[in-house]
Amino acid sequence: MGHVYPEISTTTHDSASSSRTIHRTTSTLPECGHVVGARPARRSGPGNAAHLARDPLGTCLRAQQRYGDVVRLPVIWGEVFLLTHPDHVERVLVSNNANYWKGRLFRRADFLFGDGLVLNDGESWHRQRRIMQPGFHADRIVGRIVADRTEPRDDVLELLVAAASDGAMSPRLLRDEIITLLFGGYEATAHTLAWTWYELDRHPDVADRVRADTDGSFTRCVVDEVLRLYPPFWEVLRSSYEEDRFGDHVLPAGASVLLVPWMTHRRPELWDDPERFDPQRWRNGPPTHRHAYYPFAAGQRMCIGGRSHGSSSSSSYAGSARSSARDWRRVTRYGSGPRARCGPGTGSR
Repeated sequence: MGHVYPEISTTTHDSASSSRTIHRTTSTLPECGHVVGARPARRSGPGNAAHLARDPLGTCLRAQQRYGDVVRLPVIWGEVFLLTHPDHVERVLVSNNANYWKGRLFRRADFLFGDGLVLNDGESWHRQRRIMQPGFHADRIVGRIVADRTEPRDDVLELLVAAASDGAMSPRLLRDEIITLLFGGYEATAHTLAWTWYELDRHPDVADRVRADTDGSFTRCVVDEVLRLYPPFWEVLRSSYEEDRFGDHVLPAGASVLLVPWMTHRRPELWDDPERFDPQRWRNGPPTHRHAYYPFAAGQRMCIGGRSHGSSSSSSYAGSARSSARDWRRVTRYGSGPRARCGPGTGSR
């Protein structure tokens, strides 16, 4: 596949108005749409967009390596701004999150998710989040696991049904939230479990340590490392209400923003030997930059189950490792590697 050379965003100010921002291509770089060995394509045409659709992670990685931390990428509907530096992640998801919403692309899925947490915004989202959040507290989840299952279930479904019965939620919204939880919750868990098995098979010494891990501390390191290398949601999309600034770059109002945890988790200035599977790196605690690691996004729109995912899932992964690691093997075809990939996902946020 040819390398894609996206347009780098630069900014100047119009002499007639200091508040007007102009985005243009620098003269020293090829225009957006150039592909090595291929004829230049229109920015909004299928040339570069096809490469982005076919190999999104590879295309984004090459763009960031060539152009830096703010890159304007062409897509079929227009363009997106690729941001991978943890400072930019923090600004979009935390410190200036009020300037960003889920965006037009997410609304295309409203036929399925309706006004569930994935697509909801504003006060309606805040109300739904307050209803559901207690069901995802780690202590509550662990308590349910050890409790006698014959007792009434104190889970998120019970919270939702109670809210609907009290009139705080319509039957339609109850349906939307249940669909959201089914797709978002199970997909993330299955994704992480599959990649955990994959790495345990590649590293038998790690699998042996997981089986012998009585207090779960090392297993949690394994889960964190799997989530670093294979985040369940490789992309986080947002759209801006107003213009925003990232260093020397000005993001226009209405811009589409693409954050890629998969790339931030592999930045060599943030992680030692970032491509290596090394659960031991987590023995020293989380990375120094708070937003160098965000497998479930960050800020108030962080995946509702993100904080409890690792702690509540470590025991499940450890149990699976103890019972099946001796028998589980990667399924390969002759002459090929494992048929597994890191791809887009949908989470409850």
